[in-house]
Amino acid sequence: MKLKLLFLIIAISFSGLVHSQIKIGDNPQNLDANAVLELESTSRVLIITRITTAQMNAITPPHGALIYNTDVACVFYHNGSQWLNMCDGLSNSSNISLVKNSDSSYTFTHANGNTTIIEIPEKTFTSVDETITITSSGNTIDLDVADSGIKSEHIASGNINSTHIQPKSITMGNMGIESVGSVEIENNTIKTEDIAPGTANTILTTNLSGVVEWANNTNTASITGTPNALFHADASGNLTEIKDSSGNADVVYISGVNNMGIGTDNPQNKLHVAGAIRTEGILNSDGTANEPSYRFHDDSNTGLFSPAADQIGLSVDGQVAINLKHTGVNGLEIIANGSVELKEQLIDETGATGTAGQVLSATTTGTEWTNAPNPFLAYGKINEANSITSFGIQSLAKFSTGRYQITFTSTASSADYIIQLTLLSAGIGATIEVTSQLNNSFFVQISDSAGIPLDASWYFTVLDL
Repeated sequence: MKLKLLFLIIAISFSGLVHSQIKIGDNPQNLDANAVLELESTSRVLIITRITTAQMNAITPPHGALIYNTDVACVFYHNGSQWLNMCDGLSNSSNISLVKNSDSSYTFTHANGNTTIIEIPEKTFTSVDETITITSSGNTIDLDVADSGIKSEHIASGNINSTHIQPKSITMGNMGIESVGSVEIENNTIKTEDIAPGTANTILTTNLSGVVEWANNTNTASITGTPNALFHADASGNLTEIKDSSGNADVVYISGVNNMGIGTDNPQNKLHVAGAIRTEGILNSDGTANEPSYRFHDDSNTGLFSPAADQIGLSVDGQVAINLKHTGVNGLEIIANGSVELKEQLIDETGATGTAGQVLSATTTGTEWTNAPNPFLAYGKINEANSITSFGIQSLAKFSTGRYQITFTSTASSADYIIQLTLLSAGIGATIEVTSQLNNSFFVQISDSAGIPLDASWYFTVLDL
């Protein structure tokens, strides 16, 4: 009975949803009035049915159905007769084109390759003030402009250039007085073929009315100089050859192979300067190890180049010998790709050159010459006759049978140093032990297997780490 009551309550609850709206996710109280189902979330997404191609083809849904094909990794929709890949339209978008045909029509190519012919009928357009009339007929478009129909204020600067005007389409009769000045003519826009030929030995000049015409050359003085030298206007405005303070005419010279020389009449490169050069800076190419940016005329694969940003390389015979670079981790680095031979001493951060036997040690701020670390404070061999062969020992003292004291030449850093002891032929069970350990000495006791003091030969090693 209770189960039936539960089903009844659920049925009543859902009956109201059949004709209502549903919103899932954030802000459920804000539901679009036109929505049957609304989803809203900033952290979750809608995941539609995910199936394979075989599973998709086994389903015949109504028009508009959507699935995600896991084999193709794309969304498909059903147009009522077949499943279509929605990614095809994106990947084939480059196939879309619009091409003008030989007549007044155009051919439009769709993404799927299908084409459509677009017809454009012949039309005539006339501006409101009837100053411009445009007539299209097949492949021809006629533009008729009434007198004073287009003025300078109607054309934006740079909108009409030489590519828009056919040769000789504008003549003198089409232009007003002073309509074209020097500021309106770009370099190389007027060429030889654009100027009517004159007679021999005449020059192109303007008359008193400003009209350009050919006239006789009244200045018949010839100009001579050193072949291939350059000329300039001197202090009086006269054309003269460029010379140095000594009167030499080869101060600037252009060779027959387009090399320029300064101070030489035989330049061997594009720019050959015979003398020192002063400059505020040179922007050069990076170069390579085999062809450095800064190299020598008789050794082209030796010099300086830039392997990468913030790096300078020195190449010798096309090989990188030294590389200087700056990194954010190590700062300035010098890398030598070969043996390094030092003719002078190395200097540490304090300016010291070090003494014999010292080593160059790294510090927190740089390097410093220090004494080579030696962990051996003392070592030696003691025989039964109390003679000693040792290093770092000031004295040996025997107090009784098997009891000895070793005193060091140098005091240990602490009394917690390491002592290694070894007996020589003292018998089975014999022992040697340290009975006392001080900063400058230590005591040992030798005993037989029964604990009775015993004299014997023994070795010791003291390490001060």
